[in-house]
Amino acid sequence: MTATELPRNEPTAQSAWTVVGTRHKGIVTHLAVLARNVRHLRYGNRVPVYHMGPPLTSLEPEVVGNEDVPEGAAEDNPASSEITAHVAARLEDLGDADREGMRRWHRKISVFFPAATRPPRPRPRPGAEREWAHYFEQTRYIAHPAFKVEEDPVSGIKKFHRYSCVGFVTECYQSTAVDQVLTDSSRASFPRIDQAMVERLFVPPTLRLTEEIAESINLTGNGPWPVALPGYVMRAFTRTDEEIRNHAYHPSVEDIDFLGAE
Repeated sequence: MTATELPRNEPTAQSAWTVVGTRHKGIVTHLAVLARNVRHLRYGNRVPVYHMGPPLTSLEPEVVGNEDVPEGAAEDNPASSEITAHVAARLEDLGDADREGMRRWHRKISVFFPAATRPPRPRPRPGAEREWAHYFEQTRYIAHPAFKVEEDPVSGIKKFHRYSCVGFVTECYQSTAVDQVLTDSSRASFPRIDQAMVERLFVPPTLRLTEEIAESINLTGNGPWPVALPGYVMRAFTRTDEEIRNHAYHPSVEDIDFLGAE
């Protein structure tokens, strides 16, 4: 196992499906998985990733069967995004079968995220809370729980999936390599965060956690809320491979930044 801040001088090599994260002012604020092998990675580099941005990076092409996006385009050139990487975590014994299982999982869930769920990102200007609430709903972004399946109340058929960045990463690993990354956030002892922390982690700068935004990311009431955070996942990966694979990690509030506050 390894979970650490990326080197600032001598670069390191990281393989596809390694967990990478962005860190800001003492808090791990976002998680993703590497979309391909990266040979020279330093603190602050931009890297290709799959993640719930939002929107989710889908392996389903927006259009198929034409000259511009032929059949199989997603297979040959899977879409990815980029983030600034400050921290990384991985299983040392992660094998090719694990990675292939993660890719199959990603392709399977991508059908729940058609092109309509990948609209342009609004500008985070003051007073744009309603616009962002609509954007979160369109992209099927969620804060709590980290992953949720919406079903038709009559037929019980799965309509769509919702993820936070944490939900995307943990479900990806739980699809093949890990039994359960974190303990269930419904447990009474799961740490809770207040409105200020929700705004810091989930709401763009200059915006407030309005009732509309809170509802759009599935937060009800006045808080605090038992939200699974990126730092919790990074802390989970500081354990041995055997522990990571077989025993869910129960986070504490101090794990908001697994490296310690700046």
